Amino acid sequence: MKKNLLLSIVSLTFIITSNLSAQNQIYIIGQKKYECTKTSTLKSNASFGYDLDVTIAKNESAALLIVNAETDILIKGELIIYLEDGNVINCVDRKKYDQVDNTSTNIYSLTSGEIEKIKSSNIAKIRFSLKCGECIESSEEGNYSVSNKESIDFSELLKQLFN
Repeated sequence: MKKNLLLSIVSLTFIITSNLSAQNQIYIIGQKKYECTKTSTLKSNASFGYDLDVTIAKNESAALLIVNAETDILIKGELIIYLEDGNVINCVDRKKYDQVDNTSTNIYSLTSGEIEKIKSSNIAKIRFSLKCGECIESSEEGNYSVSNKESIDFSELLKQLFN
């Protein structure tokens, strides 16, 4: 009897853990938790460039676009999303950037209309800028672009997130 009860508890623990790990969640500023897509990597278009990790999270009003790159300088300034159907989404820098452990992160807001545009098409390319935060100048500063070379279906990821 004790053996069966122990086996049942172990089985129940496994199911709860499996269900929790299947949900994509992200913590922003270490405390606030959001549902999100899996993180997808868009590849650099330059031989000397940076790949960009992209995650989209749900917030109260629409969505957050979270981008990361392995670099010591900041992702700052306007970010431009080019969609496969030719539409363009301009993301304004709201100064929600950080740099920790050689990874630069910035968070951009997406409206519900912009989410619908991505759901109707797909992200083809993103243009972003790297700028020094505290340094005077860096050879890494500049504008970079990444492409969806792996054919990641962001439209499907967003349909699942905003079901």
